[in-house]
Amino acid sequence: MSKNLPLSQRIWLIEAEPLGTRTVCTLLPKELCRGINRIDLAAALKALDTGAKPSLILLKGHPGKAVQNAMSRINEHAPSMPILVVSQWQSASEMRLWFSRYFTEIASVTPATQEECINTYQLSARELDILRFMVKGLIKKEIAERLSISYHTVDNHERSIFRKMNIHNRSAAVAKALIERIC
Repeated sequence: MSKNLPLSQRIWLIEAEPLGTRTVCTLLPKELCRGINRIDLAAALKALDTGAKPSLILLKGHPGKAVQNAMSRINEHAPSMPILVVSQWQSASEMRLWFSRYFTEIASVTPATQEECINTYQLSARELDILRFMVKGLIKKEIAERLSISYHTVDNHERSIFRKMNIHNRSAAVAKALIERIC
């Protein structure tokens, strides 16, 4: 990494989270690496505050909380700064596994207690059970099997849920349940 360009004209490489031993420069052409300056987040934020304007910021890390926090902090200091997130995986299956875990983590909600339930639509206990299964993506037949009731009973409960929630289909019910945190 060359030192002949001023700090403000270089590409900055900030490691939001360590990703193995390989650096970005082992993957890029040498000519491009001459303009890359490795800098930590605190130093980058200070430099941005003093008026330094790099051409681009490479933010190294998986696109999780660490990278999102770093990106937010950079955006507070330089809102129009272009930021490119660079991640490294050993294989496509490793990448799929990481994203699967990440999205499961952000989508999972801690089990709700009765006090946390928001049942503004006065849904019955059975309707709430059916709504929970709808949110999980189960179809009427699967819900009926899980609750040991008939398909038609599930259908009647769903229609009652739609009426009480003032909606017209399963997608709207699921969306409303997730947005309004209905148990």
